[in-house]
Amino acid sequence: MKNLYKQLFDELNLEEWEHDMQLAIEYKKALDSSMYPNDYFPELCDFFSKRKICLCVGNPVGGILITGINPSRKRFAEDKELAYTFRGATVEEKRKTGRVSNSYWRQKYKMLGDKLIKETAYLDLYPLGFTSQEGFEDLIEKNYQFRAAIVSITQREIETHIKPVLIIVANKKSSYYWGRNEDSTWMGYDMEKISDEMELYQIKGFKNKPDRLNPDLKESALRGSLILFYGMYDERNKDRLLSENDFNHLYEKAKIMKKEWGVL
Repeated sequence: MKNLYKQLFDELNLEEWEHDMQLAIEYKKALDSSMYPNDYFPELCDFFSKRKICLCVGNPVGGILITGINPSRKRFAEDKELAYTFRGATVEEKRKTGRVSNSYWRQKYKMLGDKLIKETAYLDLYPLGFTSQEGFEDLIEKNYQFRAAIVSITQREIETHIKPVLIIVANKKSSYYWGRNEDSTWMGYDMEKISDEMELYQIKGFKNKPDRLNPDLKESALRGSLILFYGMYDERNKDRLLSENDFNHLYEKAKIMKKEWGVL
């Protein structure tokens, strides 16, 4: 497991290194198929255990969080554990090579710029690499216990460690995991829309639903935080894309609104 972070050890302080090691262990434990005897396709765990996890580490706390659904993976990539930092995938690559080569990270760099990236964490709901997102969702769709176990770990990381004031949901197909849809609870956030111009909400707490993940979390650390469902905007919706300046203003607004809830 230590090999996962060997190449990043100099970038992480000891506290970050120990925390992320433990998080990786939790995800690996959840890849035990014996935990999901009633799932449709229990062999799924063996498949991803062989492939290993891919995790963003060294995430700053109390700032911005960008979420995806799962890491992309080249079709014939080697099976090995991967760890990276959001800053390394964006700012540091730009500094070293003059550009951000990966189009996904380049888009995130363009959104936030150097200043905000220093305060931005990144998490995929599932730290499990797959070549196509559509294929990944088809593969895991009927494995409800497995999905719940993995997303529960991710939610606990957000609630107990990262505790962002602004969340940017950068994948349009993952919005239902946050409880946005009435017929799909998952993480189960109760939220109120606060903008007519964008899909911007303020989190009020947890929904009182019996099927909510992590029911032992009685009060959300995200109360008062803003959540922007931004994944539905792309180059085909240029009039709805936000600039780096827009995100700076939105972050400042989020900090003010969080303070008003008395939780910052």
